[in-house]
Amino acid sequence: MINLAVIDDWLNSKKESLTKKGFVFQRPREEHGSSVSLDFDTEKAVGTIVYWPPNNFEIQVNSISDGEVVVLKEFEGNTIEMLDSEFDSLITNYSIF
Repeated sequence: MINLAVIDDWLNSKKESLTKKGFVFQRPREEHGSSVSLDFDTEKAVGTIVYWPPNNFEIQVNSISDGEVVVLKEFEGNTIEMLDSEFDSLITNYSIF
């Protein structure tokens, strides 16, 4: 099950490699009791990863230059491996990163 501790552990495991790619992450936080959100910044974009129980993720990325949404990815899943796969796919396939 995804919760604050799981998201925090995932971030800690990825932080070094993502920092080298220019990502700056805020601490994950619980919202409304059980959802978890995590904000990040890069040179060109700002974004948020949100998990809503029991099995919904959303990753939204906005361009710093004009505020436009450049990525809005919603997917079902309840494992950190699914988030990891989707996030890795986004940073590989979108030039904003």
